[in-house]
Amino acid sequence: MIRRRFVLAGCAALMGLAAIASACTDNTNQVPTEAPSSAADVQFMDMKYALLAIEDLRIHELDTAAQQGTIDAEYVPTARTLARITGLTSWSSELADEASELHLNAVSLLQTLESGDADAVKAPSQQVHEAWHMFMTDAWAIVARRLPPEAGGPKTGGEQDSAGHDSPFGTATAAADGGSHH
Repeated sequence: MIRRRFVLAGCAALMGLAAIASACTDNTNQVPTEAPSSAADVQFMDMKYALLAIEDLRIHELDTAAQQGTIDAEYVPTARTLARITGLTSWSSELADEASELHLNAVSLLQTLESGDADAVKAPSQQVHEAWHMFMTDAWAIVARRLPPEAGGPKTGGEQDSAGHDSPFGTATAAADGGSHH
């Protein structure tokens, strides 16, 4: 009898949460309700979310600290996360080789960070930093092709980029690639 009450109470709570969620009219954070229609759609979403996650990693800070001989406790998880994301994401054929190179660099950095040798971390840290820049620029350019114009995707009308060159992405390229790649 007690179990039935817990089950009923749990169901009532879930129904209440569902009612609250359905009453919410803010569509800005809704998850798409349709499943991806093709393997290419799944791969695109996988790459897009991987890039967003990689972009949030503190690669600049890690390399700056490493070049100064400092190993912060957060950098082992940062390198591990980079290695996992680059190794587990289904990258398009256009990005597979570059992603593999970044993955191998991240694994090397992780192993060196785990050794605790601050001087030995400098070279792999710099390699990861440089490979990260190149990869993120190339990867966002490829992913941005499928983004809507308001999210940094291709523009129509022959717009020019900030250097005055014709660009299918208009001036939104920096927004599409996060604009954080120094």
